[in-house]
Amino acid sequence: MSSSNSTIMGKELNVMKVLTMFLVVLGHITNKYGPNAIVEHAIEIPFFESLSVIIYKFHMPAFFAISGAVYYICKRKLGKYKNEKAFVIKKFHRLVIPYAVFALCWVLPCMYIVGKVDTSLPRYIFYSYIVGLNSRHLWYLYALFGIFVLFSLMEETAFKRPKTILIILLLFYFSSPHILYYFQASSIATYMIYFYIGYISYNWCDKMQHKAVLVVVSVLLFVVLCHVEKSIYHPLASSLFSLLEALSGTLFLYGGSSLLTERTKIVRNCFFAHLSRNSFGIYLFHPMLIYYMFFFTMRININPYFFSILCLLTTYLLSSLLTDMTRKAKIGFVIGE
Repeated sequence: MSSSNSTIMGKELNVMKVLTMFLVVLGHITNKYGPNAIVEHAIEIPFFESLSVIIYKFHMPAFFAISGAVYYICKRKLGKYKNEKAFVIKKFHRLVIPYAVFALCWVLPCMYIVGKVDTSLPRYIFYSYIVGLNSRHLWYLYALFGIFVLFSLMEETAFKRPKTILIILLLFYFSSPHILYYFQASSIATYMIYFYIGYISYNWCDKMQHKAVLVVVSVLLFVVLCHVEKSIYHPLASSLFSLLEALSGTLFLYGGSSLLTERTKIVRNCFFAHLSRNSFGIYLFHPMLIYYMFFFTMRININPYFFSILCLLTTYLLSSLLTDMTRKAKIGFVIGE
């Protein structure tokens, strides 16, 4: 593949990353109007609850697929990651250090303020963050680091024998409900398949034509799967439908990102470039900001639609600002830089 094609593919993944990050923030906001909200809200909005359910079906699988595709580009196209030890150390700095810093200095204080620390602090820290049973949004960093480490050990086999590895990872995926959640083992088993699909999909995605058709087909497939799933009650079948829904949603994001890259100037927009650069910082900062906004306004009667838009804009602005401030303070290591 030519370097120009590699650049185009990188832009598509970049747009996809920004779109997925938007869905993550939106999903965390709409989730606060459902029955499973951490910060309870007096109002439940069925539309928001349904929107949250839809977003949650594919936004995190899409993130793992993006990581797998980027890993492929770096490993197989750019010749990086040749030293496994150096690779693991790099990912430790990128993921584990931010995990530890944000767990203790950002998530823990917020959980204490909103009244969700129901045991002694040492016990809470051990089980929530070290064992990883209640690390909130930071579970993604924990699981992704584990996936990077495991995949780096099997990458050569995964590249040469993709069908064998795919079958093994599918077995892990379907077994994940029975795997302990300690140290994100269950999440690693669940999401490694998406990482690998992103990894092995790089070449055929690059050659794919008619991206608009892909968008339409993926949306129709997603709708059909969601409709049929309602009548399925077997756990194994439900897991299969969840996998297919996640993949169809991820394909929709990829197809949409490709169209935006080809037909718009979005990748040359300064605002977009800023969001792209700050996307990881936005992910790290945003959930607690949402918790605070809902917690301190729970007694105030505010139109939920207006408040959701206000929360979305405020969260993005403050998360990006905090990310910039972290860099300017020369402590970029806390956001993995």
